[in-house]
Amino acid sequence: MGKNIVYMVNIVHDERSISQKYEWSVESWKNWCKKNNAELFILDQMLYDIEYMAPQWYKTFIFDLLEANEIDYNKILYVDSDTIVHPNMPNIFELQSDGEFCAVSNRFGSVDWVLRSLENYSKHVFEGYTFPYYEYFNSGVMLFDKSHKPMLKNMQEFYHTNRDLLVQIQTKLGVGKDQPVFNFFVQKESSLKLLPYEYNMQDLMRFEAIGPDMLHTRCGWIYHFNCGVKPSPGYWMEQTYKYLEQ
Repeated sequence: MGKNIVYMVNIVHDERSISQKYEWSVESWKNWCKKNNAELFILDQMLYDIEYMAPQWYKTFIFDLLEANEIDYNKILYVDSDTIVHPNMPNIFELQSDGEFCAVSNRFGSVDWVLRSLENYSKHVFEGYTFPYYEYFNSGVMLFDKSHKPMLKNMQEFYHTNRDLLVQIQTKLGVGKDQPVFNFFVQKESSLKLLPYEYNMQDLMRFEAIGPDMLHTRCGWIYHFNCGVKPSPGYWMEQTYKYLEQ
């Protein structure tokens, strides 16, 4: 039996990524992994020229990376580097059964953005195939296992084949990048299990859950500082980490 892996892409390549203070996310997950007998695997090097492939697509390379580093693995939890985990979060790996791809619905965020992503990727990329918007998930926290290795390899090949089309759609239509592709592939090739919002608390400003009282730390487990939280994701990651670890 291999190890359970928490996988994070944390590549500092521009002024924005330098300012985001992703080190607080790293420390948060490092501490949680120690308590739950998991291993944190961080990718901090470019795999391709950034003009050809942005780092968010590196989510699909986890199996290649683990095997290249001769790491025996079991289940994998992918987390974005703008997340903080509560130190007392239960062992999330226990929520996944063989063959299930687990994630949290994106219906808690912008429905307009989700619907535009669904409609345009369906029309321009996936030949009219679609699925209900309430099954569309956020790709910032995803839990899966070895059975999904072929699917992620197919996604890599899909990107190389359709790269120019994908960039054109994203640039002209202002839709999601890797996230819609993950959604379509999971719907077509896997079995989706939607986890509760507590395991990927997105769009926290919209829900008025972040403030000096640290309300968000009392109603969930994984805090995802996306969607332009003010004054910055880095500020809230630092404040949340220090509050939880005090």
